[in-house]
Amino acid sequence: MTALFGEYLNNKGTSLQALVKTTPGGFNGLLYQARVIKSGLYEVTSGDNNVTNSTCSICTAGAGYDNVTALFANY
Repeated sequence: MTALFGEYLNNKGTSLQALVKTTPGGFNGLLYQARVIKSGLYEVTSGDNNVTNSTCSICTAGAGYDNVTALFANY
């Protein structure tokens, strides 16, 4: 699927690499952008999953792609 998408983008004059570099979350962020909130899912934009007393930069949920929820958490 990735190869076909890359070929499609090359035919349109761009590249998958360029698209991934400009997408928050990289390739995973690109994949999750295709999901539509209208489908009954809602995005978690606050909270964290940090279970330690230390600072964790990837443990906080936010708008768009994040490592905590991978964009959507509740179904």
